[in-house]
Amino acid sequence: MDYKAHVMQAINYIEKNLKCEITLTDCARVSGYSDYHFIRVFKEATKMV
Repeated sequence: MDYKAHVMQAINYIEKNLKCEITLTDCARVSGYSDYHFIRVFKEATKMV
C-alpha cells in the first residue's frame, strides 16, 4: 500500500506549525490514522526501521 500521500499530509502539517507544539496525535489525526498505526505507516513510507 502506498502511504506517501498520508505521510505528506503530516509533513505539510508539521511544516506549517513549526512554531507550535506538535504531537504524534496531531500528525496521526491529519493523516487519518490512530497514533499506533501512524507510526507504522510513517516508518513504511520513509523506509525507517
